[in-house]
Amino acid sequence: MEATTNHYETTYIINAAIEEQTIEETVVKFDEFIKEHGGQLVKTDRIGRKRLAYPIQKKHSGYYVTVEYHALPESIAQIERALQLDDYVLRFLTIVVDKKIAYHREREIKKAEVEASYAAELAEKERKG
Repeated sequence: MEATTNHYETTYIINAAIEEQTIEETVVKFDEFIKEHGGQLVKTDRIGRKRLAYPIQKKHSGYYVTVEYHALPESIAQIERALQLDDYVLRFLTIVVDKKIAYHREREIKKAEVEASYAAELAEKERKG
């Protein structure tokens, strides 16, 4: 029996009081963690620093990151456990994305990639000729 993956979206908030380099290292660490546990990244969206609606651990601002990925349901507990144990992560939430929504989001990403490569080709042709 073949294991099926689901499309997940995890949003987590990193303590904004730490250095930018440490924030970037934390984001990369969790992207790699997802890959190591059988996940396939779709998109990592660094939303940035925002004021929190209410203080979390006496912090008033956080750095928001949203990651979309495909993974086995069994690996989600490990991913969430790693987020929970990280000293810099204030909060996180993982949801299963509806298949129709996931399909349309992936199409939009692929369309944007094609448009970007086409624009780069046009710019290259204009530069040469």
